[in-house]
Amino acid sequence: MGLVTLIGFPILGAVILFLSGSDILSTILRSESSLTLQLVLGIAIGFIFGFLAKVLISSTLQPHTLRKYAVLVARLKLSNTGIVLLSLCAGVGEELLFRGAIQPLLGVWFTALIFVALHGYLHPKNWRLTIYGVYMTFVIATLGYCADYIGIWTACVAHMVIDIVLFKYLRDQVSLKLQTDYFNELE
Repeated sequence: MGLVTLIGFPILGAVILFLSGSDILSTILRSESSLTLQLVLGIAIGFIFGFLAKVLISSTLQPHTLRKYAVLVARLKLSNTGIVLLSLCAGVGEELLFRGAIQPLLGVWFTALIFVALHGYLHPKNWRLTIYGVYMTFVIATLGYCADYIGIWTACVAHMVIDIVLFKYLRDQVSLKLQTDYFNELE
């Protein structure tokens, strides 16, 4: 699934840009910032937002959200390498599509809302999950501004680091009891 995201999403983005009459390469790779600056800022932004997401999902307000995603990640049985590879695929593939192709057409905030809604974080019948979705909308909009003002690779790396922080947390830090009890509920 990761490879589909890494390869398929940028291809879809290129098709969207082509059909809209945009210059594909310059739209996706536009930036006046150095690659080094983009990578360093992406790492820093990713750790900050990943840590804050971890705090939010661990709060007493989010026990069901935590269980839901802990079970999902536990079922993937990801190694550290698997976490990095899946995060790399999502970070690069999704950002090239959403920030590189969709955002120039729809704007930062509408693209962020679409992105978060497609991930299932905005749920009208689950206000707790929607709180997480509102936070993620802010995060994704920030990545949109990073792509516009710093460079697309800042957004890609930040997205990747956020995913690494959350995947690793959900895999390693969620108590065995929480995972076991929830798995038993599903059986």
